[in-house]
Amino acid sequence: TPLAGRWRRLGGALIDGIIVTAVAALLGASLISAITDDFRQYWDQATAAAQAGANPPDSTTFIANITPELLKLALLQLLVAAVYEIPLTKLRGQTLGKMALGTRVRPLAHEGLPTWGQAVLRWVGYRVIAAIPQIGSFYSLLDALWIFWDPRRQTLHDKIARTVVARKR
Repeated sequence: TPLAGRWRRLGGALIDGIIVTAVAALLGASLISAITDDFRQYWDQATAAAQAGANPPDSTTFIANITPELLKLALLQLLVAAVYEIPLTKLRGQTLGKMALGTRVRPLAHEGLPTWGQAVLRWVGYRVIAAIPQIGSFYSLLDALWIFWDPRRQTLHDKIARTVVARKR
């Protein structure tokens, strides 16, 4: 089975990212509203201080206020991604983004669908490691770029799970 092209993989990942983010935003609307309200309040205080020629308010309180909501929102996004990606990868070999672009996940060693373990490992290697503070952004970039020099066009999360992304027949 021919491997999926790099740009198809990127397109599928973008579609999946939009879906996961939209669902998480809908489910986390109250968290987003609270963060927006805290930001608006801080902005109003900073604007009033600037107009009065005073020092801006201390941002420590603002950051302390929004940190719990940001953490909850990040965890919600991880949960939505898990519920979306793991079952679709195991049961169909495809998320909606992969379906749209004609690609599918399969085990590296043989044709067929990934195991539950491989579906979970792909998700951990793609989403969970990327969410770790201090290393997540670097890991995400390296994970995405890995397909440009890997002969099997595998990302790091493919290597962790021992999978490849192929063209759908």
